[in-house]
Amino acid sequence: MDVVALLGIISACLVVAAGTAVTAWRVDVLARSGGGTDDYFWVAFGGVVVVAGAGAVAAALGGLWSAAATAAVAVAAVTGWVWRRERARRVKADVAARTTAWSQLLSRHDAVARHWADYDLDPAKAIDHPEMHDPSHPAARRVVHALRDAETERDAGSGSPTGWPGNLTGYTEAVLRVEHAFAESEREVGVLRTTRVPRHRDGPGRA
Repeated sequence: MDVVALLGIISACLVVAAGTAVTAWRVDVLARSGGGTDDYFWVAFGGVVVVAGAGAVAAALGGLWSAAATAAVAVAAVTGWVWRRERARRVKADVAARTTAWSQLLSRHDAVARHWADYDLDPAKAIDHPEMHDPSHPAARRVVHALRDAETERDAGSGSPTGWPGNLTGYTEAVLRVEHAFAESEREVGVLRTTRVPRHRDGPGRA
């Protein structure tokens, strides 16, 4: 095989790889923009024409083995595209799940903080149960320490440089401790509630 034929086969392989990549990219664009059936057809048709044409050129220059080489390049390009799409889908699903779990933890954390603040802001509760905001009382210290730990975990996670919620496991455990501490403190000071802050045995997600 002369140099011209070899360069032609290499060029055909490059055209196959580029044609496959561009076709896959165009399919992605259509999927995101909601393209119609005709759009998909013409994109696929154009891709097939380019790839088949390059394969035919390679076969004419180098025979069956060169045609097989261009086909292998096309298969590799398609496989790489499928792998990348699947990886992106998994990452997106993981981010969505972690974000939802983080949001649920924030709501639970805020709920306990609001209920605890009621013992200071509601005059009746402040008179009936002053221990809940007395720094020297174990019930108040228990809640304060648990809330402080949860706030630390929340702030550290919210500032994650990756843009993902941070230490989901740590924040889950911290919120569980807050809920447990608040419930224990209410029992300790003799609070009877008709509605209680929900207790969760397990967090909504794990890191």
